[in-house]
Amino acid sequence: MRVEIALFFLLVACLANASQLRIIPKPQYETIKPFVFAIEKKAHIVIGQGCDKTIAEILGEDLAVLGVQKEEIASSFIKKVEKPIIFGMPSRDENIASFVKEKNIEVPSLPREGYLLEVEKDYVLILGKDGDGVFWGMQTLRQMLSGEKGKVNIQGARIVDYPKLRWRGITDDVSRGPIPTLEFMKNTIRILSAFKLNMYTPYIELHAFNFKSHPDMCAPGEGLSPDEMKELVAYGRKYHVDVFPSLQSFGHSDKLLSKPQYRHLAEIEEGPWSLSPAVEETYSLLKDLYEELAKIFPSPFFNINCDETYDLGQGKSKPIADEIGPQNLYLQHITRLYNMLKEKGKRVMFWGDIALHYKEIIPKLPSAIIVLNWDYGGAPSFEWRLKPFYDAGLEQFVCPGVSCWSRIFPDFENATMNIDNFVRDGVKYKVRGMLNTTWDDDGENLFGYNWYGIVFGAEAAWKGGNVDRGDFDSRFDNAFFGSSTHIVEAINLLSQTNHFMAPGMSPDNFFWEDPLNSLTRADALEKAREIKLRAERALSILGEDKGKVKKNKTAIPYLVFAANRLLFLADKIIGMADVLSFYNSARENPSEGKEKLERAQGILQNLIDHLYKLRENYKTLWLAENLPFFLHNNLEKYNGLIRYLEAKREQVLKAKEAIGKGEALPPLE
Repeated sequence: MRVEIALFFLLVACLANASQLRIIPKPQYETIKPFVFAIEKKAHIVIGQGCDKTIAEILGEDLAVLGVQKEEIASSFIKKVEKPIIFGMPSRDENIASFVKEKNIEVPSLPREGYLLEVEKDYVLILGKDGDGVFWGMQTLRQMLSGEKGKVNIQGARIVDYPKLRWRGITDDVSRGPIPTLEFMKNTIRILSAFKLNMYTPYIELHAFNFKSHPDMCAPGEGLSPDEMKELVAYGRKYHVDVFPSLQSFGHSDKLLSKPQYRHLAEIEEGPWSLSPAVEETYSLLKDLYEELAKIFPSPFFNINCDETYDLGQGKSKPIADEIGPQNLYLQHITRLYNMLKEKGKRVMFWGDIALHYKEIIPKLPSAIIVLNWDYGGAPSFEWRLKPFYDAGLEQFVCPGVSCWSRIFPDFENATMNIDNFVRDGVKYKVRGMLNTTWDDDGENLFGYNWYGIVFGAEAAWKGGNVDRGDFDSRFDNAFFGSSTHIVEAINLLSQTNHFMAPGMSPDNFFWEDPLNSLTRADALEKAREIKLRAERALSILGEDKGKVKKNKTAIPYLVFAANRLLFLADKIIGMADVLSFYNSARENPSEGKEKLERAQGILQNLIDHLYKLRENYKTLWLAENLPFFLHNNLEKYNGLIRYLEAKREQVLKAKEAIGKGEALPPLE
């Protein structure tokens, strides 16, 4: 009787939490059933013919965390085991087809990557249109697991699901500061796959890869390793993530072209930025690099980039541009690179900004080229960007961004609008995919900040846009952190601080700014207090809930660090306002000056101590993601601000001595 009562209350609790499944991406269709599938100690997993054998391995890792062992069973034994968890394609496995028929299961017509997930009391069945579909069904099932100590419950449900966009992925900037380690990139791929993203491309500027054909382009440890990239490609295949190269092939080449042995390839040698299309060696170099990358990355896709060519036709190629026009010079370059890679069987991608600027060349672009149409603003519509390429019959990807670059924490208010509206309009114009972007413009960004925006992008690409952010937030903690925490609230609070940064400069630059300069703005203190309020609330939430996190625990220290960095920014401005007030009071009333200056000294010391802790924390988090290369550049920014605050502390100490001698105090500056 007690057992029955316990099961009753378990069922009531499950149903109370199951008005919707807390799954990301949200399935296209889901129906909740009034029971749970329950197993203890051992799960019988059936992997049908033609399905990925790693399904059992990946699912088994989650079950093991919950204290349940897995046992793989051949499909011929489906009917001889209790409570099987079955993965398969009926068209390829007659045993699974027979099981489906015997259970009278209605199997819908599924598109590519589609799956049916049926959770009954005595079995779990995942059927896919193809191997990808079965794999994505497994990733959904992982988010439905609950329990502990050898008992697992799965909410009864019927899910019919498939993606709106065929290709869904991210571009990861590995060239302008952070260079991720192989292990970190593997972890990134695991998380991308968990949310049904199937593309990952490292953004490679010419100085950031250890090419064997041109070893002087990059020093060891300052770029990606070919052997490690081969390993990453194979690892991505295991998780159904296509890893392909993104090599800058025109602009954004300043770091390579600044080297004496490559400066002659620059369009403008005095201020190198783009490779010159007037120098034939440009193409022999790119041909060598393409040859090497094509062997490392077997993916059909290859991004040649070619965006933001600010100096197009203004240097060595000016005579050509004057003759045929800069737009046709650009077209010639793109077409030549396209033909190089077409010979290697590659689907060539390029960023579409320059073609959109010179719309007359759009119909002349190679018909099979893929346009990576990028825009990072939170605009209500992106149709004006999409229509010209659509009218020309060109295949497109929409490329929004997580708004992480040059920021203390990403601006997810902007990013979610950008991602959702761009994907929504992209579906209307029949784009093939979405590449969400994470850039590192000033080299400071830590990737661990970005997951909310990446996962939001996964939902938008799978659903085709029109994501209800409130509904998404109600599922985020459960799906990403594995428990019902309030961490998404902390993430949103940290994101909101972007609205209170100094105008006309990046939040990162605002962080490093002389606080006396900050105080010259009339609203500086008000904005600092708004930042402080949100940072303190976020830290409180993270302190309360971080112990409840079951998955992706490594993301939490990045959120804590961002909150502490924002808190320091606020305290730096508020504190320096108090220091200035105490100092000026001491100047005006020397009889009370010693006490005032001691309080100013205490404020400065606290800021210095906080900044030392931030610097060490940043170093730890950086090395958890990246190679040591470039870290010193960012640590020196911390050192510079520490020296500034120490100088102000020294000035206050000298002021105390001056007051004791009856001397007048100079202004604090």
